Parts: sequence; C-alpha cells; structure tokens
Amino acid sequence: MSEMKILEVVRSLRVQQWIKNFFVFAPLIFSQNVFNLPLLVKTMFAFVLFCILSGAAYILNDIQD
Repeated sequence: MSEMKILEVVRSLRVQQWIKNFFVFAPLIFSQNVFNLPLLVKTMFAFVLFCILSGAAYILNDIQD
C-alpha cells in the first residue's frame, strides 16, 4: 500500500475526533481509581475499542455518502 493511500485511510478515520473518547476515563478519575491496574487496563481497552468503532463508523458513513 502506498503512503498516499495509508494517509487517506488515516484521514478517513478522523483521528482528531478521538479526543472525545478520553471521556471513558472520567469515571476512573472521579472514583480515584486511576492507579487500580485492573480497572485501568479495562478502561484503556474500552478507549481503544471506542476509537476503532468510531473510526469504522466514519469510514462506513463516507462509503454511504
């Protein structure tokens, strides 16, 4: 895959929109469990999953348009 195509895919994922996915960390912070490793790992997994799902939704929306 050429660099240009990879760049187009990354643009389609709208990485700049993933900032809002950091809200998934809010309950962990407000419950003062930031250093609770099992909860932190689960929250990080949720963050990554939200990013993947939102990126997929953006691409599907672009295909539909």
